[in-house]
This record gives sequence, structure tokens and C-alpha cells, in this order.
Amino acid sequence: MYGNEKKSNGSRFLIILSNTMILIVVGWLYFGGGGQWISDLFNLGLVVANIQRLVLLFSCGIIYYIRLIYMLFGLLKREIKWGESIGVIFALAFYQLGIAITGVYQPFALDIIDILPISMFILGSYLNTYSEYQRFQFKKSPENKGKLYTKGLFKYAQHINYFGEFIWIFGFALITRNPWSLIMPLACTLNFIFFHIPMLDKYLAKKYGDEYEEWNENTKKFIPLIY
Repeated sequence: MYGNEKKSNGSRFLIILSNTMILIVVGWLYFGGGGQWISDLFNLGLVVANIQRLVLLFSCGIIYYIRLIYMLFGLLKREIKWGESIGVIFALAFYQLGIAITGVYQPFALDIIDILPISMFILGSYLNTYSEYQRFQFKKSPENKGKLYTKGLFKYAQHINYFGEFIWIFGFALITRNPWSLIMPLACTLNFIFFHIPMLDKYLAKKYGDEYEEWNENTKKFIPLIY
């Protein structure tokens, strides 16, 4: 998985196609009467949320969709196996649909409180994508072939891209004003700490040896200055 530069366009297109379908479902929930239909079907007595909040939530989903396309076809050159693509699709469905379901019935109009989650979404998106862009620029230079990238945003945390993903998902969830939405960033954090980070650390230690060990001793793993 890591280090293999096979293009694997099929799995990439599958991820994008799946996310497109997820966004269509989200749009139906928000603007096509889907949310109200579900409420009526199960006699929930709920009313679809303030339209401004729904537009904001959907816009965040579109922004992530665009970043995902850029990541998959512009920055990420390694192979994406079919099994990995299925895992990514499930994560996309969990985050996007989870946010939609927890946010569609919230009646709160946008106000000054929303500046915080919107800022978190923007900051997390920046950390997530720009860190990958910095590494991509480093890796594409022939003189850096086989070298570990430890500069740019990665000097603040070994997995600053993962931290950025946590931040934008956290902000995305807070926009819903529904405490149940916090399940999404919690699941994201647990997935990174107990699965993705240990697996990637093992790969980096094996590939880069002493270079990685020195970086590991002097750089936090996930949250700058903390962990």
C-alpha cells in the first residue's frame, strides 16, 4: 500500500463515484424533501433545519469533495488497493451521511457562534491538503528520492495531515449544533491513533531507519506540542 506508485485509477474513480452518490443523497436529505420524508415515515415529529445551515453544511461537503479529487488525482501517487478504497468509501459515507442526519433537523439560524466551527473546518482543510501538497513537491524532485520528508507542516507533527482531517471533521460536526455529531470526530481520532498511525509508523521505521527514529524522537505524532 505505502510506497507503491502504481496509479490504480479504477479504485480512485470508485471512491469519487461513491462520494458523488453520497452527496446526491445528502442533497436529497437537505433540499429534496428526504429529511422530512424520513421524519414523517417514522413519526419523529421533526422539521427540516434552517435553510442557511443546510446550505453551509452542503457547501462544506462540496469543498471536501473537491479536495478529495485533488488529493486522489493530483497529490497521492501511491497505489490505492481495492480493499483500501472500500474502507475509504465507508468512512466517507459515515462522515458525510452522519453529519447530514445529525444536522438536517437542527432549527438554529447561523450566528456568531458558527464562526468557530467554520474556522476549524477551514484550518483543518488547510492543514490536511497543504501538508500533502508540501510533501508532494518534495517527493517529485529526483534529488529527494528515498528521503523522508520532515519539513513544512510536518515539522510540527509527524501526521499533521491526519490532525488536519480531525480538525475539519470536528468543525464540520460542530456546525450541526447536534452533540450526536461528535461521534464522527471521535471515531476519526480513534481510527488514526489505534490503526492508521501505528501502521504507517511501522512502515516508515522499516523504510527510513535511523532517519525516521531521529524524527520520531523530536516530533510529536498527531497533535503539535501535545501528542
